[in-house]
Amino acid sequence: MDRAGPQDRLIPFLRDVDIFQGLTDHELGMIAVSCMPRTFSAGEFLAREGTRGEYLYIIAKGEVRVSSKSEGDQLTVRVVRQKESVPLASILEPPLLITTAEATETVDTLAIPRLMLLRICELQPMLGMQVYRAPAAVLARRYRATLQQVTGQLEATL
Repeated sequence: MDRAGPQDRLIPFLRDVDIFQGLTDHELGMIAVSCMPRTFSAGEFLAREGTRGEYLYIIAKGEVRVSSKSEGDQLTVRVVRQKESVPLASILEPPLLITTAEATETVDTLAIPRLMLLRICELQPMLGMQVYRAPAAVLARRYRATLQQVTGQLEATL
């Protein structure tokens, strides 16, 4: 008889999520308890620039376009796919979002309330350190890539 609950079935999936890699199954189980399935239709917003991030979404299926305003237009920054999380700013302080996340097709997610994730991180400091290290590394890579792109554009102009 299988005694695994629905949360236990999430652990293999969560193991490969960008910000949860390296966590133990026990730690992933704590996070799985806070995951709520949520589906977005094409054109629906998961998050909007300038608002407070109340949820961290893990993409289970589909793609999400992340964009930012630039001279009045929405400029695509990146596309978020399966086993990636969005918006990372929702777990920072303050949780003011700097991008907009829009479903480009039907998107299945696991929604984790920000406050629940922060509480887990407070109660389990080693888990919390891992969860915060991962977004810091992701954001550092993106910042480095942006600087290289800007530098390349400036060099081409000069």
